[in-house]
Amino acid sequence: MHKIIEADINNRKKKKGKSKEEEEEEKFEDKKRRFLMMMRPPFIWNFFEQGDETPHFLRAEADPAKCYADGRIESLMADITQLGFHLTKHEEQRWKMLVQYTLEIFKAQNQMDLE
Repeated sequence: MHKIIEADINNRKKKKGKSKEEEEEEKFEDKKRRFLMMMRPPFIWNFFEQGDETPHFLRAEADPAKCYADGRIESLMADITQLGFHLTKHEEQRWKMLVQYTLEIFKAQNQMDLE
């Protein structure tokens, strides 16, 4: 993927007759692309399948903390746990509604899988 992005950048640099505004916009887009490449965990995204696509499915054993070794998952999970604690203690009705909606989502997904 890195090679594809670099080739795209080089090809666009070769084009002549661009306005100053177009050049500035392309520089901004290039900067965004390079930034995103640094944020991506290796071997997770930018996978191109050849032939039939593999259907996507949720895996219960997936561990996002292994993909993001910088600690962002642990921080996010701590925030979610704190939010859940707050809802169960101080917003009990909203917590019950959230649990109900979550169960409905999984029931609907299960029903679709059975059909």
